[in-house]
Amino acid sequence: MTFDQIQSFYWVAILGTYRLAAEKQNTTQPAISARIKALETSLGVELFDRSGHRVALTPLGRQFLGHAETLLEFRGKALRDIGLADPVAGTIRIGASDTVAVTWFPEFMSYLRAQFPNAVFEAHVEVSYRLREALIQRDLDIAFMVGPVSHTDLQSTQLCAYPSGFIVSPKLGIPADRVFGINDIARMTIFTFDRVTQPHQDLRAALSKAEITSHRISPANTLQSIVLLVEQGLGAGYLQLSAVERELASGQLMQLKTDFVMPETSFCVAHPKIAGSIAASEIARGAQDFLRIQTSVQRIRLLY
Repeated sequence: MTFDQIQSFYWVAILGTYRLAAEKQNTTQPAISARIKALETSLGVELFDRSGHRVALTPLGRQFLGHAETLLEFRGKALRDIGLADPVAGTIRIGASDTVAVTWFPEFMSYLRAQFPNAVFEAHVEVSYRLREALIQRDLDIAFMVGPVSHTDLQSTQLCAYPSGFIVSPKLGIPADRVFGINDIARMTIFTFDRVTQPHQDLRAALSKAEITSHRISPANTLQSIVLLVEQGLGAGYLQLSAVERELASGQLMQLKTDFVMPETSFCVAHPKIAGSIAASEIARGAQDFLRIQTSVQRIRLLY
């Protein structure tokens, strides 16, 4: 029994196919199959039921998975303790929501490259609910997204909170000192994120609390789409204010004053639970350290 065999078993068990396990370990499917067969021979048991379209763990396979995770964790710690393993190396796929991507994420990517020169970082920008699915499917290694995230296979840590507000174009001629009530907002076309997102749900909750049933909420797929529509004077936008910090400072957009307060949007860092690997945890801690010393980010409250 070797660690290569145990690691191949672990990834087949987690990812569900030999193909995905082979891609994860940068090897071939026949090599993965040979390692699993050798492991089963050394143990004298079948670890996988191969009768279906996807391999499934046998009862003994499920029992051995816990032992495999423990062995891989001990191996990783031992190698790191004696300096034979870089905690962050290889290709790391990092997801970021639109809001994170246009605020502190670009500078954080530069920070990561300086901190971990043996790693290659791939950036993937998506809406949060799609980032969550990508993490569950192991298509991403870590993501910065609206959270917390609840899933048995994911580790989630609260990171920061963004205040949200309403923005418009100066083209509409709205006086800067005008104060809007919730009924005034409801009479406007409001561009915000998809229906399943937290900002959209928060906006609907505020209208519902005021017993407003007639409104014009228009969902958009991306932050950029919301900003472009608002800049054209087609309505108001509801989003995290840090995402349009430059536009507000330059006068390209203006924030509406309101007599009510909308809730903050909380963001977390989430990653799959992977035995023997601390790369995602190191990056998560790096994000916390980075945000503590970051001075260019405005309107963001740390949650740790």
